[in-house]
Parts: sequence; structure tokens; C-alpha cells
Amino acid sequence: MRGQPRRGGVAPRGRPPRPRGRGPHGVGGPGRPGAVLGRLRGGRREAPPGARGGEGGGAPVIRTVPGAYLGLDGPLQRLSAGPKILWLLAVTVAAFAAPSPAVVLALVAGAAVCARVAGVAWRRVGEAVAPTAVVLVLALAANALVADGTGDVVLLGTVGVSLPGLVRGVTAVLRIVALVAWALVYTATTPSQATVDALSRALSPLGRLGAPVDSWAMVASLVLRFVPLCGEELVRVRDAQRARGVMLDGGGPVARLARWRLVLAPLVVALFRRADESARAMADRCWGYGPRTPARRPPSAADVACAVAAVALVCLCCAL
Repeated sequence: MRGQPRRGGVAPRGRPPRPRGRGPHGVGGPGRPGAVLGRLRGGRREAPPGARGGEGGGAPVIRTVPGAYLGLDGPLQRLSAGPKILWLLAVTVAAFAAPSPAVVLALVAGAAVCARVAGVAWRRVGEAVAPTAVVLVLALAANALVADGTGDVVLLGTVGVSLPGLVRGVTAVLRIVALVAWALVYTATTPSQATVDALSRALSPLGRLGAPVDSWAMVASLVLRFVPLCGEELVRVRDAQRARGVMLDGGGPVARLARWRLVLAPLVVALFRRADESARAMADRCWGYGPRTPARRPPSAADVACAVAAVALVCLCCAL
């Protein structure tokens, strides 16, 4: 018939052929997500060339909040959770027992190196430390400032800075930074299930006395899992509201609080929904109907070395 393309797929003159399954504005037609986000090729959505991602317009980068498990492969990820928990406790004791700022600074440097080895960007460490900025400033000011005129550096009237107090303040700041950084390294390299199994094995002697060891371990696992999950949900809801044109950072404090209501209400609903999903998943897996039998593997040489290093660190810092 005249005006119709021939059987071989050749379109009429003057009209280019239209790919199957794609409208003139991209996948899904105008105004649909496919027209904006990218194209479907081989069942996978590809980002447009201008999307944020790797070099050359690669796949978009998925943002994760600090403290989330990264799921990478490396020497720290291959360690068992038990020795890493022991090392985290040893670092906590050493940070507060070490009298010298050099030891605390060495702990911070070690955390930075381990974060790099584990694949955690230093920017993530800074994002994890940022919420404690107020505490850090108060700790530094409380130790460094004096108001009785005995300061080594006079600031205003009798208010001055004490150099020994400044050293104590810097040491206190480094202690907090070291603890946050090492905790970030642990959560980024250890899945929550490994933490549950390690806590269950550590508390197993109490289970013979009738203590609900498995329930305690599961509560700790849910806390470790839901803390970064709350951050992810907050970022997702906040970005969605900003995409709808909600100005969360404009206006006075009262106006900002009123606009953040649009974020907090969906956030609470989403968290309750996730809690219900977790409860249903635990019920479907018959949680609580009998004792758990987690799989155990013999400790490796690296696990033994990590445990020995943790004990040696505590002994060294207590002996100084």
C-alpha cells in the first residue's frame, strides 16, 4: 500500500525509521523517567552522558552514608568479626589510657591507613567526624581557655590560652577522632551478620545459664544495621523533597522547621515500614523457635595476629 513501509523495514521517503519500544523523546515518551534518566540497552538502564558518575559519563555513583558496610574485598574484610571487635575495644582502652598525645596521634594515623586499605575514602571519615564537631570544639575550648589571668597567651582581659591546656584539648579531640575513625573502619569492613555471630560466640557461656544470648546479639545487629539505614532514608527523602522544589535551607529557623516536617513524616513512615519488613522476615525464618547454630570456621593466622596485637596494645598503653 502506498505510504506504508515495505516488508523489509524501509520507511517512506522523508521519514526516518523509529526504533521499536522508544518514543520520539526516549524510552517512555515525554515526561517519563526514561526520557530523563537514560536509555534501556540489554535490560539495563544507562545514565546519560552528563550524569554524575565515573569518567566519561559512566554509571552514576551510589552514595552511601558513613558507617554503611561497603561489601568490598580486602585483607581487613577477610578478618573475622571477633578479632576486629577485640581490636576496637583495645583501641578504645588505649585512646583513654595513653598519657602521651603522640600515642593518640599514632592511633589516628593507623585508622587513616586502615581506612585507605579498606577502601573507605578519607572524605567519608570526615563526614563521620563532622557530627561531633560541636563536641570537639567544646572539648578543645574547655581545656585550652582560662579566665583567671594565668594564660600563656592573653586573648581578652583575663581570658587567655593555656599551652598545657591546649595540649590536653588537642589530645581529647584526637581521642574522639580516633574512636570514630576506627568504628567507621569496623562497620565498613564487617557485615552485621558476622557481628551477630561473634557476639553470640562471646556470650555463649551466659546461654548455659538461661540468658537470651541470641536475642541480645540480634538487637545489637539491628542497631548496627538501622543506624546507617536511617541516614540513607533521610538522604533519600530529603533529596526527593528538594527535587519537588521544597526549599529546606531557606528562611528563618521556624520556616525551616516547618519545611523539614515534609521530610520527617515520610521518614518515620519509611522506617516503620522497614521495621515491619524485618519483623516479617524474622518470623518467616522461624526466629526464636529454637537455638541458633551459626557456622563456625577455625581462626586464621591473621585473626590470631589481630587478637595478639590488641592485647599487646592494651598492655603497652597501660604500662606507659
